[in-house]
Amino acid sequence: GGTHWWGVIPGVWLAGFLLVAGRLGVSWIRARRLVRNGTPQRDAAWLDELRGFGTLGERVTLVSSDEVRCPMVFGVWRPVLLLPKDATEWEPQRRRQVLVHELSHVGRSDALFLALARLAVAVHWINPEAWMAARRLRFADEQVADDAVLAQGGDPAEYAGLLARVARRVVERSEDLPAVAPSMAGPSTVRSRVQRVLDASQKRGAPRRGTRLALCLLIGTAVLMVGGLKVGSQAQEVHGDTSFAQLTAELIPHPEDSQLDVDAKPGQQR
Repeated sequence: GGTHWWGVIPGVWLAGFLLVAGRLGVSWIRARRLVRNGTPQRDAAWLDELRGFGTLGERVTLVSSDEVRCPMVFGVWRPVLLLPKDATEWEPQRRRQVLVHELSHVGRSDALFLALARLAVAVHWINPEAWMAARRLRFADEQVADDAVLAQGGDPAEYAGLLARVARRVVERSEDLPAVAPSMAGPSTVRSRVQRVLDASQKRGAPRRGTRLALCLLIGTAVLMVGGLKVGSQAQEVHGDTSFAQLTAELIPHPEDSQLDVDAKPGQQR
């Protein structure tokens, strides 16, 4: 009987992998559709501001879409910054803060590392610590982007208000943010981020080497899982790595499990 169940484990793992990887693929297709259905942003104020970022700004294409309510970046080698249609009406300070935040993601290749983390989670889906680590990775990336805005002279109270307003727009429209596109203000973490932005005692601009280190750890354990996914005790060993949870918890800050005080709907926590 026991031998029979060990023989079933690879099939169960494969089913879970296909489900998680399939959701990632759907997210990628949706982001591609948003870019394809959007229109190039030709507003002179946005283009002038983008040129001020030099070679980093030259890498980015601005696309406007009436299907998005939250600025987001999609793509690694040819990144696209998706903007809401009404972005042309935004005041200069808001425009600047959005560009600094999103181009911080581009400069750090956050979209690439986010995709790698998602793929590692697909491989390691049975381990809840892998999901938690990926969530910490994304939260840490948002912290770095927030710090970049404040380092450019952004007013903390004004910027915190912007994050809250953008997240509220997402919730009001029931927008499902693509998991593969770093977005400015996903509702699930915005409260923790706002509190951190307003906390003057926070250390700003510290390098987040732990983010990349934890991602390497996540990918490495995923590779080991694939290599060790055999019947018998080898498959069992993969699922019992408590040091993995302890290490990622130390490397990356853990966001609070809180949301905006709005009526968030299922599927909005990203």
